Amino acid sequence: MPDLLDLMQEPSITRPVDLDGDCTAAPTETLTLPHKKIAWDTTRIELLMCADGLWAWSTSIMTSQGGYSYAASPKWGHFGKTRDSALYWAVQEIKDRCAQYTDAAKIIKWVDALT
Repeated sequence: MPDLLDLMQEPSITRPVDLDGDCTAAPTETLTLPHKKIAWDTTRIELLMCADGLWAWSTSIMTSQGGYSYAASPKWGHFGKTRDSALYWAVQEIKDRCAQYTDAAKIIKWVDALT
């Protein structure tokens, strides 16, 4: 069941993916859940303030069953109007993608604490 704050959240802004778009800009902010034994993070959220004032996000997760990763960039076409909105939608993306992993409880607990 949606939380009251979920109902108050502005919708994300979606634009077509720019296949030739640049994704080399350094993120404005990076939030990580470090892995205890290996070099890469268990979970990472990157937030990038774009030239037009919108905020792009990226998410990455690593579980024993698999994972994914991509860089924050306007190229991917998903934005929030504010930093908090982009963070909210990044958290939702991680929760949606974690549904396929049975060992993602730690990740979900971490992202729930961010919003």
